[in-house]
Amino acid sequence: MIEALEKPIYTDIGGVFISNTSQYKYIINDEEITLLKTFEGQLSKDKAKNINYKRMGNGAIDINYNHTPVGRVRLQKKKHWMQILYEDKVHDIVDGELNDFLPLLPKWVKYVDYIIRDDDFDYDSLYD
Repeated sequence: MIEALEKPIYTDIGGVFISNTSQYKYIINDEEITLLKTFEGQLSKDKAKNINYKRMGNGAIDINYNHTPVGRVRLQKKKHWMQILYEDKVHDIVDGELNDFLPLLPKWVKYVDYIIRDDDFDYDSLYD
């Protein structure tokens, strides 16, 4: 769930609390909220409750499933990007804007499935 990326003043976003204070270097913005809520909406409730976020020093958000990396996104500053992970530490960095990143969210969902995979997991689906 979208947890406190910054503190100490929080706004309730779908049952989770995110800072809206300017006391810290990065304030969560509408694009980040849209992307994270859209991502969580593509996951089952059981999977979504195991998603956590951490603000990085460069303004990016590090997305994890049970503390295992899923990807990163930066919608702060001028250069926006999204990291897509695949198996064996292979990844892509996609430059763009929110509208470029939203269609890529299913890749994060597939990677979550990869993290919790069973013997029948289709590895080729990561690269679709």
